[in-house]
Amino acid sequence: MTPETDLILAIIRQAIRDYIRLDPDSDKVSAEFHIDEGHDFQTAESFLFNDAPIQFGKLNLTFTDLCRTLGIDQRRLKHRIARTVIEY
Repeated sequence: MTPETDLILAIIRQAIRDYIRLDPDSDKVSAEFHIDEGHDFQTAESFLFNDAPIQFGKLNLTFTDLCRTLGIDQRRLKHRIARTVIEY
């Protein structure tokens, strides 16, 4: 793997972790979360399921673009994510 591939995978993994583990109704703030837990959940959800771009430096990255770059079937991955999500 290349450093670029590692970076793309890290972005996808973090979005998945935020979507699966965070409480969408929480306003808890900590050093791990950008603004608050609920905001990070919403950002991850928008990125994963609404193809909203996230900004990385001067780049605007979408889940579709990152999956395409890595050759990942995004529909299959979204299905796996949906089966794993924690309901609050």
